[in-house]
Amino acid sequence: MILGGGQCQKCKCIPCDPCAKECTEPHTGDAFEVVYTRYFEGAEAGNTTDGYLTATGDSDTSDPFDGMDGDGPWYQRVSGGFTFSPTGTRLPCSIRVSFWRNSYTLGPNTVPPPAATLTENTIEVIVDEGALVTPDGTVITPADGVVGVSSVPLVAAGGDASTADPRSGGGTVSFYPKCNNVETTFTVRATIRWNTKQRQHVLYGLVRECYEEGTPCGTFCDGDPAPDTLYVTISNYTGLEPDSPYVVEGTYVVERFPPGICNSFNGVWPAEGGCQFGPIVLSSNTNNYVFINVTPSTLELMHATKSGGQCVSIRLVAPLPEDRVCGADLPLSGTNGVAYQANFASRSDATYTTTVRGAFDWEISE
Repeated sequence: MILGGGQCQKCKCIPCDPCAKECTEPHTGDAFEVVYTRYFEGAEAGNTTDGYLTATGDSDTSDPFDGMDGDGPWYQRVSGGFTFSPTGTRLPCSIRVSFWRNSYTLGPNTVPPPAATLTENTIEVIVDEGALVTPDGTVITPADGVVGVSSVPLVAAGGDASTADPRSGGGTVSFYPKCNNVETTFTVRATIRWNTKQRQHVLYGLVRECYEEGTPCGTFCDGDPAPDTLYVTISNYTGLEPDSPYVVEGTYVVERFPPGICNSFNGVWPAEGGCQFGPIVLSSNTNNYVFINVTPSTLELMHATKSGGQCVSIRLVAPLPEDRVCGADLPLSGTNGVAYQANFASRSDATYTTTVRGAFDWEISE
């Protein structure tokens, strides 16, 4: 693959080259396309590859469509191999792939309708060389084997749902190389399996650049543009306090990110200290920071602290009542926030154990 790039960070392998790469705009090269396999009138009607991803798997290939051919279980998979190269000039600096799925009935309707249940629904990454970092700071190496990172969301559209991209954080995975000067090769794949004969499932995948042209989120909220900026207010907090002078309560500004995802927001504030985790790695002198993330289903805020030689965070999680954050629905609020204490084994270890330590009230507004 021709994707390349990296992130500026302090690595523990060998010293990283200074990050001097920038995203190319406007987009040059072939546009990324939705990849899927789906049969219509006995012939392949999908787009099985765009040069980045490839779709394989089972469909009812006979006409008329009266049920899956052969014996189950059946499957569909969309996968692609990628390389971050120290000498590459192609960007983005990270790779981001979105997956979604739909299903519909085959043959005469039955009562009750054929089950839409999946026996497998996974998004996985496999590192062959080098090391990857995920948005939550987890480092993945070849020794980890196949690593499950998410699942594929369902969209309501029937038939061909290749244009029904939900543009949400759910089903979107992203990775960047741990070291900018180490070649990193890896595979990203999504897989669904089912065993109901009169049910067709279709899996879709799309590689996203570091930006998308136009206004892809302009009609996401029933014709209104999705908000670009939100304000998150935390109040009535009880629990572990962060290191002085930082406090949990207050109002934080979050912006829509990444481009092309219409209901994912986050914000990062640098602070002094020696802890390192989360989706954005700062310079070696500002590795400790406060992180806020708003997804379609949860609000999450993390305060990094230093205690007894360990990195400790206060992780605030609250369920959101809507599946998307739109201006017409705001403000959203709740008294159901849960505060966790997350203990990190070291400043570069993103795995942690959590303990419930308190509660808080929250509000999201424009």
